[in-house]
Amino acid sequence: MVESDTPSKSGRLLSPYGPYSTVYTTPFMLWVEKWYPRVISALVTVLGLALILVASPILIPAAIIGDLINWGKKGRFIYIRILVFFIFYPTLELVGVFGFFLLYVASWVVWPSRERWDAWNQRWAGWWGSRLVFDSIVKVLDLKIEVEMPEGGMGPGPKIMLNRHASFADTLVPQGLFAINHRMSYIVKKDLLWDLALNVGGARTENFFLFREVGSQGLDVELEGMRGLVKGFKPNSTHIVCLWPEGTRYSEKKRASVLKSLQAKDPASYERANKLNHTLLPRLGAVLALLDANPCGDVVFCSHVGLEPAAEIKEVLQGGLCGQVVKLKFTRVKFQDIPKSKEGRIEWLYQHWQVIDKWVGENQRKVLAGAQKRKDSVLQTKAQSKKKRN
Repeated sequence: MVESDTPSKSGRLLSPYGPYSTVYTTPFMLWVEKWYPRVISALVTVLGLALILVASPILIPAAIIGDLINWGKKGRFIYIRILVFFIFYPTLELVGVFGFFLLYVASWVVWPSRERWDAWNQRWAGWWGSRLVFDSIVKVLDLKIEVEMPEGGMGPGPKIMLNRHASFADTLVPQGLFAINHRMSYIVKKDLLWDLALNVGGARTENFFLFREVGSQGLDVELEGMRGLVKGFKPNSTHIVCLWPEGTRYSEKKRASVLKSLQAKDPASYERANKLNHTLLPRLGAVLALLDANPCGDVVFCSHVGLEPAAEIKEVLQGGLCGQVVKLKFTRVKFQDIPKSKEGRIEWLYQHWQVIDKWVGENQRKVLAGAQKRKDSVLQTKAQSKKKRN
């Protein structure tokens, strides 16, 4: 990533200590900014896991009893699955960080080149995120993943992937599906530096942690950091840069808030946003910056339904994700088919987002209908069993 020594009007510049912008210039404060979230998140992760394990003699029987009481209402082993998830996730966080630590130790023995060092970290991050985190969550929560790839597949060369954002779980989708065979980069909010494994792994691989509250005066530095991820695209590379253009998770409340704000400030954007019922209007700055800096990469749009119950931790605790059918669709636009003008790109992006919004609406109804059908089947089986016992 390109480092900027010139502060923006807001006083921010790209940090030499990590893939994010900063207001600090002294080595000590830069070091504190890097390590403070790591130390705190490490303590929280270890203590949280320890508390769950200590309480497991109480939590396991309680989960079993809860599942027996709600057997026909919510499906099977819901609370057991949730408990296993909250044990697995912090454990996998620590496994991920330990793997990066082992690579650091190995580097003192082997003394790899910079290119080889980057490859080591990229492979571990990809395997950990895909095979350990994503696959484990799919199995533990009994998710049914259905994927529709573009006609002709993803194709060769680098990609900019624009993803719908409906829950914290959808940030795992690109990693889970593509990280084994591709070099992945993510543009995510800086708050995620408080996730231990994302902090350590995010600094070891090519990513950018966006400071969303920067305002217009500091936006140039954030955009510079994002552009740095795609400037090095080469036609034969497997690099995928992922962005969630809506800027925040969709909800009815957030949609209403966005519409209210746009109605007062930007009537044209309000009209576009009002036509979207299941997504938020994509923000243009980051997308246009990536397209401007893109020398050869295709664009892939990711639509999905089924992960909405992971929008809030409360819904996860209630078992909303367990047994969900998750439908994913990827649409590829070749580099030569991306409009060249700014106006053309804006219209092109909005058109694709309307297609995503329509697809989401249609498939949400199918997923909900399927979930109701499975619930009715469980209730029917329970009623038949009760009838036989009587």
